[in-house]
Parts: sequence; C-alpha cells; structure tokens
Amino acid sequence: QEFARRALPFLDDNTGRLQRPEEYYFAMQHYGMITRLIDWSESAAVAAYFATRGWRRSGRREQAAIWMLNPAAMNYVTAEVGYRMLTLQHPEARRYLPSADPTEQPDPVPEPPVALAPASPTNRVAVQRGVFTLHGSLQLGIEEFEHAETYLRKAVIPAEKLERFSEDVDLAGIQESMVGCVTNLV
Repeated sequence: QEFARRALPFLDDNTGRLQRPEEYYFAMQHYGMITRLIDWSESAAVAAYFATRGWRRSGRREQAAIWMLNPAAMNYVTAEVGYRMLTLQHPEARRYLPSADPTEQPDPVPEPPVALAPASPTNRVAVQRGVFTLHGSLQLGIEEFEHAETYLRKAVIPAEKLERFSEDVDLAGIQESMVGCVTNLV
C-alpha cells in the first residue's frame, strides 16, 4: 500500500502503468525492494548479461553463474499445481500474494515456491522477458527441494573465462540500454 501510494512520481512513461495491486508487488521486486519474488528471464541473452554485470561494474575476478529453470517442472514438483506456469488469475497463485485490502484476513501462505508468468507490469519486465518465482512460507532455496535436479541447472562461468564471456555478451549486442536497467540498482 505504501509503495502504491508513493510510487507514481517514479513511474514514468517507460515504466508502464500499474493497474492492479499485484502489479505493484511485481514492480516492487523488480526495482529492488524486498519481496518473496525472484525475477528470472526467459532470454538466455539477458541472463548472460546479468551474469556478467557484477564483474563489469566491480572488476572482481570471481566465478559467475547462470541458473536455468524449467518453471512448469518446478511447479509440478514443489507446488503440485500441474506441469504449467501459473498466471495471477489462477486461484493457487492468488493465495501467495498479499491482499490490497487491509481489513481482509489473509489465508496462510502456501509453503513451496511457485513459478508465475504474469502480464508484464512494467516495460522493463517486458523487455527483459521477465517471469517470476513467488516463494512461500518455507525459507528454502528452490535448489533445496527434493528432485530439484529435474527443474533446475546451474552453469558456472569460471573466473578466468569471465572476461571473454563478457566480451561475447557485448559482441552479441546485449547492453544495459537494451535490457532497460537502472544503473544505480544492484
């Protein structure tokens, strides 16, 4: 509610217009506020850009990684909602989101995470081909659930290969302006 009240001056024409309360929740996460959401990209090129972004800014010589998620498989294994991504209209997905009505008594949040494909609440989410995992009340990483290997993979970029990998991302034309980043956000 506080974000919705104060965000309007910061949402410009490039951000898009937020219509429903849940769209504010997704925008909050995408702009760096703490939520139970993790944003992912359906684009390997965008994932490669973000994997190298920290190195570009700091020059630290540490390995990076790209995590690959099969969201339908994750939903099947962890949330048991079928082999599909959920939309915000799905009743199971609605149980994970905070209510915009402060007088409403919330139901308990389900325990496991669920993968969502919401309508892009902002232009930035659309450009990055953003999708989300919405985490439940269990404080486990998605890699810690049983059978995580069926829906999650980690590709490590060794520190000594990071500079070359970053150059390849540049060569492919993936740049900060393309992915719609705000440069002062981490």
